[in-house]
Amino acid sequence: MFVGLAASHVYIYFFDHYRVLRSIQSCNYADKMVDWWTQWMMSIPCGFMLACAAWYLLVFRLSIFAMERYG
Repeated sequence: MFVGLAASHVYIYFFDHYRVLRSIQSCNYADKMVDWWTQWMMSIPCGFMLACAAWYLLVFRLSIFAMERYG
């Protein structure tokens, strides 16, 4: 399953790079609000990933401590 997902990712990456990115001459953003909203929307999934990483490290450290103490 992982090989299929990796192959699909590579296919989509090269498809986007060749067909879409090569056909666009330039991009014109209307104002800085587009950039601001993009950063704001990306902060939500990045915050979730940071929270998950912090939770994982907390649980992992507590389990190591418990194994050393009671183990």
